[in-house]
Amino acid sequence: AFIFSGCGLKTHGLRELLQKPEPGAAFFESAENKYSTGRYDEALRLYSSYINTYPESDLAPAALMKIGMIMAGRKKYDKAGAAFQRLIRDYPESIFADQARIQMLGMNFDRGRFEDVVSMASRISFKSLSRLLALRAHIISGDAAMALNRIPVAYKNFLAAYAAAREGEKQKVAKRLMTVLSRMSADEIEAGITSLS
Repeated sequence: AFIFSGCGLKTHGLRELLQKPEPGAAFFESAENKYSTGRYDEALRLYSSYINTYPESDLAPAALMKIGMIMAGRKKYDKAGAAFQRLIRDYPESIFADQARIQMLGMNFDRGRFEDVVSMASRISFKSLSRLLALRAHIISGDAAMALNRIPVAYKNFLAAYAAAREGEKQKVAKRLMTVLSRMSADEIEAGITSLS
């Protein structure tokens, strides 16, 4: 659950968007109400209709995000990926684009596609991510690197995750760091620390 939160991922910034006058805002809010009460089939239908009707709205990326989250929660990864990819492609400046990228990392990890996780993570600008998204991305990337036995890559990601973690989150990251450190030489550890500075 810590790595990939499926339908539980919060869409930060949505409240601010809903406070602005947007075309079809009541329509979108109806979809949100269905989503929040677990009526996902109805929510999917409304979100899809909203995107088709108001593709230029600032809320369209949020609707795609929710479609992707619902599909991911149902493990319909291809459909979830299509929604996330469309969000990233069509709305790259949206506040939800980075969340979609991290969701895709989590989906690839869940499917055992560790090479895809490492490859995709190498193209993500971690500095542009919020602290929480960066933390999640580094942990997912580190876990994927561990699964591939790429110890230096895992170490670098876990160090970055530990630096981004707050007090209540550090223990989860520390366990991963201890595991990876036990498999490294002193020279590798020093090289990993130097690469972050």
